[in-house]
Amino acid sequence: MPLELPDDIRRSINRATALTAPGVTAFLHHLGGLAAEHAGAEPDVSRSAALEAASAVYARAAEVTRSEADRPGTREVVGILALVREADRLVRSGMRDYDAHTVLSRLAPGSGDVRPSAPERLLRQPAARQVTGAWRRITTWLEANAPASHGALLPGAAKGDVDALERELWVPVPVELRALWALCAGARDVQGAGLVPDHGWALMPLDSVHGVYLRQSQWQREHVGEGWLWKPSWIPFASWSVTDVSAGLFVDAETGEIGQWDDTAVRTVSDKSLTELLEEIADTLEHPQLAVGHRPGLIGERLVWGPPLAAEEAELWRPFPG
Repeated sequence: MPLELPDDIRRSINRATALTAPGVTAFLHHLGGLAAEHAGAEPDVSRSAALEAASAVYARAAEVTRSEADRPGTREVVGILALVREADRLVRSGMRDYDAHTVLSRLAPGSGDVRPSAPERLLRQPAARQVTGAWRRITTWLEANAPASHGALLPGAAKGDVDALERELWVPVPVELRALWALCAGARDVQGAGLVPDHGWALMPLDSVHGVYLRQSQWQREHVGEGWLWKPSWIPFASWSVTDVSAGLFVDAETGEIGQWDDTAVRTVSDKSLTELLEEIADTLEHPQLAVGHRPGLIGERLVWGPPLAAEEAELWRPFPG
């Protein structure tokens, strides 16, 4: 049976056809995130359940768009908008002043409004608070024990800078990563920048994040059909060093899981989140006797995860006693 849509919704479909699939996907994820956020803050059980259901429907709509590499055709767009229409019905039953189609009607080619931007209130979510707590523990340890590594860290990014990056990538930056970048937007190219075990990955400045994402996405387009070399939802955040970005770590914006890439086609994804990673680093620095695998140590005033493989570093390295 053909889908019957009101004229205003049909106009929204026509305007949405100019969006690329990654853009539609990012937008739907953004709507789903807002619905989920409101659900968590809604005391009324029935309204909260409606919002949670809407969030799930938005996620399903985003999943549909992932099958389209370039631009969704008419049939795909109608299917996506049918799902959005259902989500909108659920949202209306849960919160009157939130209308997905009103937002959707603003989707016009070239508009600065079409790309998602996480509101400031996201940084007050529990996950953001956990990141902030773990990061403060890490920097407190660095300041006291490895001042050279502490000095390598860049200050936090302004919200507008992260918003701009988000618009360039067409991928909503997860709350955890946005919280980290608000505290520290990468590292300087100096000895001691390697912060994240096991190798000692360095946090990437935002311009490097953008450059790596574009290169990896181009590689994906050139190797269509060879499996996932780079998913649109993968956002890099750490690399082999500040200047060597041939390998590194990324956060999957869809799942929150951390993964690793290298200069071959090897890609691995763990079930660990960025929050868990930062908390593990903080725990290991504060209680090195509990370390599994690489241990925190010092060479002079810089943190080095070890024991190092290079002979000259291994000779200078001392494990941190705790």
